[in-house]
Amino acid sequence: MEDALYELERIADIQPKGAKIDLSDLGLTSEDLQLLLPRIIELEPSELDLRENNLEKLPEEIAQLTNLEVLNLSNNNLGTLPDNFGDLKT
Repeated sequence: MEDALYELERIADIQPKGAKIDLSDLGLTSEDLQLLLPRIIELEPSELDLRENNLEKLPEEIAQLTNLEVLNLSNNNLGTLPDNFGDLKT
């Protein structure tokens, strides 16, 4: 989790809003993502890479990422998606 927070803060310091956020392969848990999500939403990413993190669920707030164009969730353990997941722009 500390690596993810560090990476997210580093991105926030050097990238404008709408940047690509790569948090792949950091071993995040679903709970870690829940804690990071407010900061991620604030950055309004256009791309979010969460592959290979063993996520089991996504928080409902993921639908607040209105500028999101690319979301990589491959190699996770997602059983279902949030009910509002379809609200994301396609």
